Amino acid sequence: MTLPAALPTISTHPALFLDGLTLDGGWRVTGRATTVRGQPAGGHQSVGYFAERADGHQGFLKAIDLSRLIQAQHVMRALQEVTEQFNFEVSLLEQCCDMRLSRVVYAIDHGEHRVPGALVPVPYIIFDRADGDVRDHLEATTIDDVWLLRCVHHVAVGLHQLH
Repeated sequence: MTLPAALPTISTHPALFLDGLTLDGGWRVTGRATTVRGQPAGGHQSVGYFAERADGHQGFLKAIDLSRLIQAQHVMRALQEVTEQFNFEVSLLEQCCDMRLSRVVYAIDHGEHRVPGALVPVPYIIFDRADGDVRDHLEATTIDDVWLLRCVHHVAVGLHQLH
């Protein structure tokens, strides 16, 4: 007999329960972000939300989902990897902002929020909100030589700006 999968709860998956909360930095989480196809926005270890400050400034919030670490074979290694990725992303975005680079989306805030009833806090990064998600415009039939050259151009400009 197999046991049914446990449903996410605030105590085990706090990154899934930020909608409607106000974070320590004054950002109010206004809703879960989805792509045009209706899929949840975010990455393998993150959950995407929209957020807004009292002054009306809107952002995209990337909440790090630490719940998967509990299931990792080597929890401490997995925690170290997630921590290193988070800290690298924050420091890279801060450097880009300090250098006033034009081809990046700026991180405008970051921190941790403790959801009431959760076992661990939720680390987050808030970015300036973009007009859309590039993944929503990708389809197998739309990738052509011009599109690929544009991608290579943007990568080259970004690498040039980093140096």
